[in-house]
Amino acid sequence: MIHTDYHIHTEFSGDSLEPMEISIKQAIKNNLTDIAFTDHIETLSNSTNIIGGDFNDYIKHFNFLKNKYKNKISLKLGGEFTFLPNNHHIFNKIVHDYNFDFIIGSQHSTYGKSLYSDFDFTKYTKFDAYEMYLQDMLQSIPLNDFDVIGHIDFISRYSNYDDPTLYLDDHIDLFDAILKKIITLDKGLELNTSAIRYGCNNYYPAKNILTRYKQLGGKILTIGSDSHSHHSIGDGFDLVQQYVKHCGFNEIATFDKRVPSFYKI
Repeated sequence: MIHTDYHIHTEFSGDSLEPMEISIKQAIKNNLTDIAFTDHIETLSNSTNIIGGDFNDYIKHFNFLKNKYKNKISLKLGGEFTFLPNNHHIFNKIVHDYNFDFIIGSQHSTYGKSLYSDFDFTKYTKFDAYEMYLQDMLQSIPLNDFDVIGHIDFISRYSNYDDPTLYLDDHIDLFDAILKKIITLDKGLELNTSAIRYGCNNYYPAKNILTRYKQLGGKILTIGSDSHSHHSIGDGFDLVQQYVKHCGFNEIATFDKRVPSFYKI
């Protein structure tokens, strides 16, 4: 049984209005035992601001609620950082300055342009745009201090091609290089269930990508709903266990002070 959700956004993310405490109550209601708040961390300047507000307020509020609910659920302090060109020194400084439990590194942009607002897909063939995306990711992995890559095939959500799916076989060399690199660095992947909410046919990543990760020796896999509202916490988890087992995984990772541990499913 899946009882952890390691990708939850709250009012401290610029794209969510959900109070952190409401999310905690919903997680408890959903019989989750361990959740990680992974609000978007701003790394566009030499500041330690969270996108939705003051970073120190985020830490303070989290610690208050962690203590309040300590006998009901395990709360982990996390963050979701966007890989950006030449920005890894800011990313890493924030990670090292605070006592995080868990960090997601996500490729929300290509060539420094946001996939959901700035990147012009009409200028590129699907193959070229997806190659650029994966090349950016490969270059970012050794430079940034993170625990798992979030929604590895995220680009398929925002591209406007007739078939937006990011196929493993179309970019096998880059995928293998990415997956081998994270395995070598003791990093992992996230299985993100939000893809179904946005009309995709698979979770992120698609089964063949997740299976390939396992074949190459991948072990660290977290599960996240990418919730921006309490209504989607644990979303799709009833089918996740079968999905990941089909890909060869019998254990799910959790984190405490950036150190992974595993529970069987």
